[in-house]
Amino acid sequence: MPPINSDGTGTFRAVIHEDGSITSITFTETFKNLSGSPLVSHIHFGQFRVAAGVMIFLCGGGGQPACPAGSSATFTGTITAANVTGPAAQGIAAGDLASALRAIREDTTAMRIETTGKTLIWSGSSRHKKSPASAGFSFCNGMIG
Repeated sequence: MPPINSDGTGTFRAVIHEDGSITSITFTETFKNLSGSPLVSHIHFGQFRVAAGVMIFLCGGGGQPACPAGSSATFTGTITAANVTGPAAQGIAAGDLASALRAIREDTTAMRIETTGKTLIWSGSSRHKKSPASAGFSFCNGMIG
């Protein structure tokens, strides 16, 4: 899909909750000026501009609630192992939260929000920080689409 110049932007921020093992990730996603209401938002296992499978749904599929209506919104949610859908063909098994998180930390993922006929894509570069109790990561740099 060729890029389309738009005012669409987005941010995604998450906190990883670990106590010896990763149990959940809480997140906040904000999008602005989309061409319409989002149908789905997800994390792909593949860098920006690389065809890749969906790894984790944030809304609109994969056990997550429907996406918020409107062209601009903020929503929060939780990711658990049950929300990891794969992609098995790329070596991420359904339910494998540890592998999904490793892919995010190694900057091999991209965020997407899809509306009817258009997609807003965040860059595959995630910024993350570690602390003894939890770690966090974020995607920003709203791209056009």
